[in-house]
Amino acid sequence: MKLAFCALLLSVQVAHAGLEKYSALVVADKDASAPLPRNAIRVTYLGVNGFQFEADGHALLVDPYFSRVSFWSAALNRPIEPNRARVADGLAHLQPRADAVLVTHAHFDHLLDVPAVMEPTHAPLLAGASAVNLARALGVPRDQCRIVQPGSTQMIGPWTIHVFAAQHDRLFGFVPFQGKAGAQSKAPAKPSDWVVGEALA
Repeated sequence: MKLAFCALLLSVQVAHAGLEKYSALVVADKDASAPLPRNAIRVTYLGVNGFQFEADGHALLVDPYFSRVSFWSAALNRPIEPNRARVADGLAHLQPRADAVLVTHAHFDHLLDVPAVMEPTHAPLLAGASAVNLARALGVPRDQCRIVQPGSTQMIGPWTIHVFAAQHDRLFGFVPFQGKAGAQSKAPAKPSDWVVGEALA
């Protein structure tokens, strides 16, 4: 019952994130397929906490999540897996290659689709230890993963990435699916297996 309550709270927060007040700040490209002017950055919102950053022919992905696990699967802690068709459809609107995939924490709505995104984009994963350990348990090769620590600076292509410690939002006083995933973790199957791990920004 506690897991169902966690999933319900997570869904309520997502549904009422309050982003509508920022809608005036969002400007759509007249032609999203047009090349960017030199020294410009294009930011594409992918939903949930997902973004694609583009600059000078390079792309960087943050928390790409396209599968959109159903409310009931999350609430009842049923086994989940990436929806390959939705991932392919999402990727069709993005750059074909990415310099890296950054993951801010290991919950399923941030990490579930990452292995499926890494394959076609040839992007390495940069994340905290728990997210990397879960990705490795799902078959992502070790040499495509980099564990990052708060306070570190990562240089990838034209990107300089400063890693900060973060805190996951509390839902009615607690963080859902708390815990960390060790190096010997088994492959996550249910929403509760995707523990928060180390939250980064």
